[in-house]
Order: sequence, then C-alpha cells, then structure tokens
Amino acid sequence: MPRLSVIVPVRGRWPMTRGCLERLRRHTPGLLEVLVVDGGSPAPMRRALAALSRRWPQLRVLRLESPLPFAAAVNRGLRLSRGRILVLLNNDASVTEGWSVGLERALAAPGVGAAGPCACAPGRGLDRDAAAWSLGRAGRLRSVPRLYAFCLALKREAFESVGLLDERLVWGEEDDDYSFRLRQAGWRLVAAEDTLIGHIGGATRGRWPAARRRAFGRANARVLREKWVAEAARIRRDLRAAFA
Repeated sequence: MPRLSVIVPVRGRWPMTRGCLERLRRHTPGLLEVLVVDGGSPAPMRRALAALSRRWPQLRVLRLESPLPFAAAVNRGLRLSRGRILVLLNNDASVTEGWSVGLERALAAPGVGAAGPCACAPGRGLDRDAAAWSLGRAGRLRSVPRLYAFCLALKREAFESVGLLDERLVWGEEDDDYSFRLRQAGWRLVAAEDTLIGHIGGATRGRWPAARRRAFGRANARVLREKWVAEAARIRRDLRAAFA
C-alpha cells in the first residue's frame, strides 16, 4: 500500500501540468501513487502523459470520457486511491523539498484530520524561498477554520468519516464545504507553517467571463445555504465579495 496518494485533476495546460508533476516526482520520497484525472486534454498532452507514466510507474492516468467539474473529477481519483494519506493537488501548484514530510508531520498531531501548506507565488527562487521559510518553523502548526484544495492533505480515517466531495458544488467552494464537514465530524484542521509551496491560483476560473463566475457562485451559494444554515450569513458575504 502506498504511503501517499496524490490526486491531480487536469484538462490541458501541459507546460503547467508537466512542471507540477516533475516537481512532485523530484520532491516526494517514499511509497507514492499519483492519480492524474484527465478531463479531456488535447491529444498531444494525452500522449505526453502516457509517455510520462511509462517512465514513472507510480503515475496512473485516469482518462474521463467527458470533462467533469473539479469535485466530480477529484472524486474519481479518491475512489481509486490506496494511500494512508490522500492529497488533492492542483496542477498550478509547485511542491518543494520536504513538502510531504511537513504535511505528514502535521497530520500526526492529535485530532488533526486535514492539513495544508503555506503558499506563495512560484518563481525561479521558489526552492530557496521554501528552504529559508522553513528555518525556525519546524513542526509549527496553526489551527484554521478551513483549508484550500490546491493542496489539501487528508488522513485516510478523516476521508472515510466524511466521504467524497459534494458534486453539487461546481467549480468553487468545494474546499469550504469539505472543511465544514471535517470540523462537524470532530476533526481539527491545521496549516503546516513550516511548509511552503508555490501556487499560481485562478488558473481555471480566472480565464472565464465574469458572468460565468457569478452564475457558478450563485448556484454554489444556494447549495451551501441549504447545507450550512448557521454559516449562511458569512457565506453570503464572502460570495458577494468574490463574485461582485
């Protein structure tokens, strides 16, 4: 059984995806499986992923028959994962040396069910910045009310206690909802303050017209209000600001 299962949903953007996977391969020691969920990438990217999987036996490509939103795509990978620790990783994220060690250490703390890293804009000095960032922060954790799915590490037990992502949420707020569910199930969420990775952010939604983003935001807000009555006022405020 692999120690770590990393689920990476993709659709096109091969240079970005290749960089993400190359860093993942370089900076993740030990027993590992990588599940790339391909939601309809162009043929050249499909061939490139197939070639990479031949060179990297830990990599499996799950090819979808048609594109799926984030939650549905990630769930395909979660269903097939075998690791003791599950990591959701966006292809616009750039892991750094020791990233998995930091998150595993965070998950070993009492009551912790999920952990995430700190993030910065990626650049040529990312590895140097991450090494400097970790100095003096080893083992430091900060309890947080929510984590973000660009890099989200889950204990297998925590995942099994709350289940898959809610597929009614389309391209947004999946991580808010999952964080609420984990907390409701009694799990603690933490940020690993000694772990820094690069994240571009908005690589998918940032390219959409504003009207489309607002439509998804309104639909997701309705789902969240139905599920989380006590959180509805805060969610409405956050979504108004995000999709104004």
